[in-house]
Amino acid sequence: MTTRSADCAVAESTDPSASITRSALAFAAHCHAGQRRESDDALFVEHPLEVARLLRDAGCSGVVVAAGLLHDVVENTAVSLGELRWRFGAGVADLVRTVTQDLSIEDYRRRKRELRDQVSAAGGDAALVFAADKISKDRESLQMLRRIAPRTALVGRLADELTGLRVLEDPRPVLAPSGLSR
Repeated sequence: MTTRSADCAVAESTDPSASITRSALAFAAHCHAGQRRESDDALFVEHPLEVARLLRDAGCSGVVVAAGLLHDVVENTAVSLGELRWRFGAGVADLVRTVTQDLSIEDYRRRKRELRDQVSAAGGDAALVFAADKISKDRESLQMLRRIAPRTALVGRLADELTGLRVLEDPRPVLAPSGLSR
């Protein structure tokens, strides 16, 4: 996937907020250049692109879509929250901070629990970015399982669970900003 086609897929809009999504897209593509997903060796940037698409399709603002594009930049690259704040403003940087796990917490379960608590306390747009990230990761996990164990009962059951959430094809009911209390 080229940056140009990804740009069209994520930020094709006459909305002025599309400018921030285009900038975030270019920055995310640059920051994640050369990174691959462990699960399938695909370009890592495909994950934040899917997160951003889910958020855009749910009608989220350009700031929220930009945060979706940049949500893994702090965890996976040398970019700081300060740099994100300088480049994209406090709104994007604060959302990214809220959905970024504290890597100084060594215990995996505790680190994930702290992240969930952090997102839960923030609610609203942070919860939307977090949910879109989880949806994207669940889809990626299912694809990986289908490749490595296509006929196991567990894979079938997971596929059924995700199919039961067919609403993911139209994420607006799940991710609609008006559906969450702020």
